[in-house]
Amino acid sequence: MLPEYFEALNTDFRYQLTPIGRASQVLYIAEEIENNRFRIAGGRPGGKVSWQVTGIRQDAFANAHRIPVEVEKVGEERG
Repeated sequence: MLPEYFEALNTDFRYQLTPIGRASQVLYIAEEIENNRFRIAGGRPGGKVSWQVTGIRQDAFANAHRIPVEVEKVGEERG
């Protein structure tokens, strides 16, 4: 279960799954985040999975102070 604030403060979720112990080609997200939970499926019975979920912050501070994705170079910086 994710922290109570996670879904409220983030959007556009990204999931990263890594099987532990041996490779698994059938590991996948069976259910996306809803009510601060998501479900992993596939893999082998009893297998371990390392997971990471990230999202784009959508709280008031983040929305007011977005980091520019790319800044145009000017003058001598170009080239």
